[in-house]
Amino acid sequence: KYYLSERSQIIQEINLTTLTVSNVTDGGFYVSSYGNYGHLMFAYNGSIYLYGGYINKTRLDSYNPSTDTWTLDITTSGTAPEFYRGGYCVDGNTLYVCGGYYSDNVTTLDLTTMTWTTIDTTLGAVRVTPFFVYNNRLYRYGGVVGNMAGRSQHMYYLDLSNPGAGWTSMLITDGGGVHDPNNLRTGGGSWFGGAPRGAQGVAVKDGKMYYVGGWDEYFSAYTDVLHYIDLDNGHVVHEIQPGAGWKNGSHYRHTHFFIGDELHLLFGGTSGNNGIVGVTN
Repeated sequence: KYYLSERSQIIQEINLTTLTVSNVTDGGFYVSSYGNYGHLMFAYNGSIYLYGGYINKTRLDSYNPSTDTWTLDITTSGTAPEFYRGGYCVDGNTLYVCGGYYSDNVTTLDLTTMTWTTIDTTLGAVRVTPFFVYNNRLYRYGGVVGNMAGRSQHMYYLDLSNPGAGWTSMLITDGGGVHDPNNLRTGGGSWFGGAPRGAQGVAVKDGKMYYVGGWDEYFSAYTDVLHYIDLDNGHVVHEIQPGAGWKNGSHYRHTHFFIGDELHLLFGGTSGNNGIVGVTN
């Protein structure tokens, strides 16, 4: 089951077996009264948590779908980051809140003690960028830094055993030189300075980071070919050609996630059709 909430002001449940959608709640006080958006949302220990957003950037609420119960304005300790359209991920009992319009930091929330800790102040105002933790590294790939002219086509990681060392830039290769197969206009001379990847998601499984879609510097759709970067063996890019009839279209800001061995792509950007747009074995 997959839960979501944005401007719809409700929480919905998508049954990925039957592909049916049902309303779980009207959003309680947090969503329906505030009309909130740009917040983060994740599931932990049987509840759905919502944090930040345009209206209240440091508020944390939760919803338990089993009991149909909201817990509003949860008390936390430490300095809470202001979050609006930043990046985030959850690894074990830790929420990582990364950048956004009002923060340059990476801040963690220990979900067992509800304690905030700032672990990095050098990230910058990174927006709508995919983050994930793998082998004790916090990775980020592509996305937007500052304004649109700051979109990135690079991968970086923060060593969580030594976050004070700052971010390390990765070399993404095709076995030879630095290469992103979705970089359609390398160099190009555009005012964006190349072909940064805009606002895309990723999914990680068995040491491989999978991604498809996103927009290039001319707001054109990327190709429909699925790619993965091998995180354990030289960060080499590989292509997976889609099957007959599969098309990603102009999706960006879509969700990538695995259920078992199947990669699902859910929803999309302004030019993409809503719905599950592709499933790849």
